[in-house]
Amino acid sequence: MIFSGLARPLQGKDATSNPMKKLLTLVLSILALNGALLAQSTTPPAARPALPTLPKITLPADLQALIKKFDAQRDVILAQRRADLEKLKNATAAERAKLLADMKAKGMELSAEQRELARNIREELKKLRAARKTGGS
Repeated sequence: MIFSGLARPLQGKDATSNPMKKLLTLVLSILALNGALLAQSTTPPAARPALPTLPKITLPADLQALIKKFDAQRDVILAQRRADLEKLKNATAAERAKLLADMKAKGMELSAEQRELARNIREELKKLRAARKTGGS
């Protein structure tokens, strides 16, 4: 018999029918569980709730001007860096050393300007948030 360990007789029951009943119960429970799992997998997922709409906030003109200036400076810096990298491709060793030194000096200066401008923008945004929290302008 395959399930010899299950062949212990129960009190008042026939020893040969007990393993078959256990096997039948096992098979039926597996089928019932399998049917329940299949039924769950065919149901569509629940719809996600809609995200809340946030009020549109307009920034003051001076802050918008600072942000536009920051973006314009960044675009100029990146274009200048691309041009310098193109020059480096065809430069001799001496020219390369001079270009790299110039790029480093310019980069330090321009990044300091960008940091200062970004700091000003952050400070203005903090003031706006604080004014909105207190309800004042």
